[in-house]
Amino acid sequence: MGLELRFGAIVLAAGAGRRLGTPKALAQLGGESFLERAVKALRGGGVSKILVVGGCSFDEVERGASRLGVSVVFNPNWEGDMFSSVKVGVGAMGDEVDAFFVLPVDHPLVRPCTIRSLALAWRGRPLYLVPTFAGRRGHPPLISSSLKLYLLEHEGEGGLSAFLRRFEGREVPTWDKGVVMGVNSKEDLREAQRMLGRANRPTEEECLELLSLLGASDRIVRHCLKVKEVAMGIARFVEGVDLDLLESASLLHDLARGRSRHDALAHRFLRCLGLVEVAEVVLRHMELLDPGSSSWEQKILFLADKLVVEDELVGLEARLHRALSRVGDAEGLASARRRIGQAEAILEELRSRGFDLGALL
Repeated sequence: MGLELRFGAIVLAAGAGRRLGTPKALAQLGGESFLERAVKALRGGGVSKILVVGGCSFDEVERGASRLGVSVVFNPNWEGDMFSSVKVGVGAMGDEVDAFFVLPVDHPLVRPCTIRSLALAWRGRPLYLVPTFAGRRGHPPLISSSLKLYLLEHEGEGGLSAFLRRFEGREVPTWDKGVVMGVNSKEDLREAQRMLGRANRPTEEECLELLSLLGASDRIVRHCLKVKEVAMGIARFVEGVDLDLLESASLLHDLARGRSRHDALAHRFLRCLGLVEVAEVVLRHMELLDPGSSSWEQKILFLADKLVVEDELVGLEARLHRALSRVGDAEGLASARRRIGQAEAILEELRSRGFDLGALL
């Protein structure tokens, strides 16, 4: 489409959150309210026109929305089903957007990059997009403004999902588990807190989903899983290692394998996803420019990658022999020896800490 598309968003924030023990919009996660997290995710994804639909504890929600600089409307039927809030939001949205997201406030872990990916996938047809994780449909859908009148006429039976299924839509696979993580109870909140504790360090499930979406072969996936296993084994001998960061980087280090400078390409891609710390570790998995100033996460991943050929753990001597047999020019031979030399230095430092490679072999 030749013109710049305009996106809006409706944040459904009317629920009482009885099982949470607090109105959903005001519930806290990582020092922020669910409402704050929803608005930040949408703004981080490039959405400027955001409308909040409140109900329970409306005055507090209104004050929170005002601090965030977003508009808020009241749903007088907030104690009914969620679809009533959808209709209130749609009725107040205005005509200045081409499509709009509908984000329930009880999905506080949706990532900004997911919002961006849906916006980038929007072409006006089909009439809505819905994100999925591992085959499960999630939130927020992105809906064409051409459906607004139909939506306002809908009685609400079956909710928004049933309404959308009347029209042509498309699922957009994502690696973001937050799209399917509704927080409706204290148990859900504890799980969300565990996920948030990883910050921008995707879980193994998310990493494997990302590899799948990128078309990584079974061979690459098996290699990454083995490197992760070895890296986590090594990390037991070093205090202060960020295990979540190391796990994510180990699983994603070869996501661009098969392409030129796959380390730099993976680094740029991961930064675009907002996974900056993971990107910095992945960037150095092939060669450490300055081992002395490298982090332990970088050094461990570098070593683990040298110790694993395909999905088998081997010694550095075997790895060097393999590398030398595949390189014909003098520059390549020197590079291979330099990298194995760096790995041997790290291994020697680990031995001084009690590490025994034989325990892994």
